Amino acid sequence: MSDGVWVCTSAFGRTAGSANGQIQAVEWIAASGAQGVEIREELLDERPGMLASLADALRRSGLSTVYSCARPLFSDNGQLDGDRFLAACERAVRLGIRRIKVGLGNLSLDGLDSALPALVALFEPLEVGVSIENDQTPGGGDPRHHQALHQALAERLPPSSRPHATLDLGNGCWTGHDLDDSARRLAPWLGYVHCKQGVWRDGQWHASAPDEATLAHWATLWVNWPANLARAIEFPVTPDALSTWVSTLSTLSSSGSAAPDTAAARCQERIS
Repeated sequence: MSDGVWVCTSAFGRTAGSANGQIQAVEWIAASGAQGVEIREELLDERPGMLASLADALRRSGLSTVYSCARPLFSDNGQLDGDRFLAACERAVRLGIRRIKVGLGNLSLDGLDSALPALVALFEPLEVGVSIENDQTPGGGDPRHHQALHQALAERLPPSSRPHATLDLGNGCWTGHDLDDSARRLAPWLGYVHCKQGVWRDGQWHASAPDEATLAHWATLWVNWPANLARAIEFPVTPDALSTWVSTLSTLSSSGSAAPDTAAARCQERIS
């Protein structure tokens, strides 16, 4: 993936993000100075001609692109959902997108060995690159599962067919996993980062823009990452504020001081 700041179309909310088949969101993102856009499958407009119009808008925008699957690789019962994944890959290609992001889903460590032959057969012939995210499912949020999966695939797939890792910086609040541990385990394969802060409100977690302490913590994570590692805005944002947030996230680097992350501490206190 190209470096710099990306924006998920879902950051504008379901109504605004899906307006005119996500074309309006693409235009806002292109005007913000961002380098890339993440198209969300759940916001696609399947009416005749809308996918072609979105493909045209993406080409005109000059943005780098990634397609986000609405469903994870593994279903709730731990079964590989290869057909749904391949259908998502076909939609991505129709849009001119050559990289697809997908949540891992409920792959267990015990089920990894039996799933590997099917995963190798799924990934090796693909014409699109794959990035696997730590999602909000019990199995897919566990960094140990991702570490074991990437280690196993590295032994079985040629470099051109190996998936990258996507690390969501906030999803650990939903699944009870420590961000620093996830960052360390996924670092060798990391190609993309989702940026959001988890805040506890009204009895549940919500995605939020990062506060200063969270930004300082995120900056320390870049010590072991490339300075220009692709990072995407996935927290709620308005079009008017987008350029400011693009500029803010572009400055994340290993130069940040190791300030205490009070938001992360609150997250750990809530989930422990």
